[in-house]
Amino acid sequence: MSRFLMEGCLKHIPDHFLLVVLASYRARVLASGGVSVLSGEGHKEAIIALQEIAQECCTQESLRDGMVKSLQNFSVLSEHSK
Repeated sequence: MSRFLMEGCLKHIPDHFLLVVLASYRARVLASGGVSVLSGEGHKEAIIALQEIAQECCTQESLRDGMVKSLQNFSVLSEHSK
């Protein structure tokens, strides 16, 4: 992993802990069959996830929302479904 890649990621997600959590979530999504917007042939999922974050293919908000939804055990019913 290059220093340049990490610096690019830290520009968009300055908190190191949050970067690790969100990048590992994205890497798990890619490992389970998720589609990458980058051509990362020959690279591991973790590197592809960091590249997507560095190039702003995945925003912090979209990664956080996806992670929260994946961890929820129930969904909140909307007002229209009552």
